[in-house]
Amino acid sequence: MPSAKRVLLVDDDQMLRASLAEQLAAGSEFAPVEAGSCIEAREKVREGLYEFMILDVGLPDGAKMIESEDVKATLRANVERAVELGVFGVPTFVVNQQLFWGEDTLPMVLYVARSPNWLEGKEVQRISTLPRTTPEM
Repeated sequence: MPSAKRVLLVDDDQMLRASLAEQLAAGSEFAPVEAGSCIEAREKVREGLYEFMILDVGLPDGAKMIESEDVKATLRANVERAVELGVFGVPTFVVNQQLFWGEDTLPMVLYVARSPNWLEGKEVQRISTLPRTTPEM
């Protein structure tokens, strides 16, 4: 069995974080790592890579971190990288070097995270070769 995929859960609500961690760990596919603040999450990120992150965007220490020159430099580098990748919408997810954008793709993102070779499968390849139509203006 392949090793569990590491997921970073960042939320200051300990009960919510614990509940999400329990749900993710239930299927043995994911190994949740918890952080209760932006500062703690940053330390966890430095410890290793994660398949994806679930982040509470309203964390109390987030505003203070935004003012840090280090964070600003990282943001600039990330924006440059996003442009290189061709990101043109938010949210954007990268799974197995495949780019997904838009909240409506989340079910597919999770499926690809669980089944990494699915996009290379015969049916997906067949569908990818079908003729495309453009709507009339």
